[in-house]
Amino acid sequence: MRVFLDSSLPIEYLKGSRKDKDLLKHLLKLDIELVIDHTVFSEFMFNFLTIRGKKSGLAIKESKLISALIGEYAPQNLLSEFRLLSPASDLQDEVIRLMNQYNLLPNDALILAHCLDEPFEFVASYDSDFVIPCQKEGITLIDSIESFQRLFLIG
Repeated sequence: MRVFLDSSLPIEYLKGSRKDKDLLKHLLKLDIELVIDHTVFSEFMFNFLTIRGKKSGLAIKESKLISALIGEYAPQNLLSEFRLLSPASDLQDEVIRLMNQYNLLPNDALILAHCLDEPFEFVASYDSDFVIPCQKEGITLIDSIESFQRLFLIG
């Protein structure tokens, strides 16, 4: 089984804000393939810098703290748990369709377009913007440990 991860999972994992309800922590314990694309990678890395650096991305760049933050907090340790998809090509029309049809922002539409292109049966995300598009596009959204357990009848 493979699950595409939206950036909300590794970002919330990094923040530690969901503690016992952390879906990513749960998924990392299982024997499933966790997949991200370059959009998720970029969103995660930007948020990694702002969370760990406790400043805006621009302030961190101007302070030349990027290397220090990467050295100190090693985001590659978490990222190594995921398979990074090759960049998709020719998704422009699909991204625009998804933005138009579901009122999605570009990165969310790009993520969904990549999931449809692969195709993926499961997307894990805390982002409620994916609820209706996933439902209408035939992708199962996993947004909590409970929804994962219900899907696979795990007690």
